[in-house]
Amino acid sequence: MVPGALIAALFCVVLLMALRPLAISLNFVDTPGGRKRHIGKVPLIGGIAMYMGFSAGAIVAVPAAETGYLLLGALMLLLVGLIDDRYDLPASVRLGTQFGASLLMYFGAGISVVTLGDPLALGELALSPLALVATVFFSLALINAINMTDGMDGLAGSMALIALVGLSFAGHGGQITVLALVGAAVVVGFLVFNFPLKANRSIRAFMGDGGSTVLGFITAWLMISVTQPPTGLVSPAVALSFVAIPLYDLTSCFFRRIFDGRSPFSADRNHYHHVLQARGFGRRQVLTILVSAGFAVLLLCAALEAADAPEAAIFGCWLVCGVAVDAGLRRLRGARRRVVDLRD
Repeated sequence: MVPGALIAALFCVVLLMALRPLAISLNFVDTPGGRKRHIGKVPLIGGIAMYMGFSAGAIVAVPAAETGYLLLGALMLLLVGLIDDRYDLPASVRLGTQFGASLLMYFGAGISVVTLGDPLALGELALSPLALVATVFFSLALINAINMTDGMDGLAGSMALIALVGLSFAGHGGQITVLALVGAAVVVGFLVFNFPLKANRSIRAFMGDGGSTVLGFITAWLMISVTQPPTGLVSPAVALSFVAIPLYDLTSCFFRRIFDGRSPFSADRNHYHHVLQARGFGRRQVLTILVSAGFAVLLLCAALEAADAPEAAIFGCWLVCGVAVDAGLRRLRGARRRVVDLRD
């Protein structure tokens, strides 16, 4: 378990250092402009480094037969994400690839969403006849939820890290725990180059769509595995708390766009990190607020689970927290600034 995580982190860090000059020479960088407000050209190599690191660690720690479809699906998303980072592919291509990766999960690995547990206190909500639809829906939702948080240094990595740490505990030391720790290790390695600090400004790297969708896919794979038969180590309601902030943000923006008469898939600056920055918070302050909120929801739901609370109570708590977080974050006000500090 530990060797796999260490190898994963080491691979990620070494590749980030090695690929940086190549990315710059090939102009495979993210340039500020439009909705992108970072400073300077930043290499889009995080996805490659994290995927290679995760693959190396997973192969060492888990039998290849158990990870083949996971790594193949993640590779599909990485390649399309890299092309999208360079050439801006249509949304249909990106969604089609995510759909294909979800099918690999379902048909290849036999991992599927067959039950939602008992979130309404009406008995188990079995989804066996709709398992394929539910698996694809949840996978796409989580992939895009993580992807949408990748709009500020350190945020997508931090949100994925919360989920993977939660999954490592939920796995009770088994294969899910091992893969979650390997995933967490590569995220930590990446955050060395992506967390908003002055010390790493000269080596800053972005994960790009390839990296964020890979992290979303790995997280979705492990969440379905840990909540569904035959494993069923934790209830679906508790697992939702691992990705609370990304899912709250995705849901909030989705419905706000519909109510505004726009496509729910259109891009805007109405995500939590955009709203908080516009209200005067610096990037590290935004990270602190969102990470704290994410951990608070996770710990609250985990405490209810430890106290043997009904699944309906845990799910109700998760929903109430979602409403409170959404309303609270959109009303917070920081120090007023004429120009958003991009160098904090």
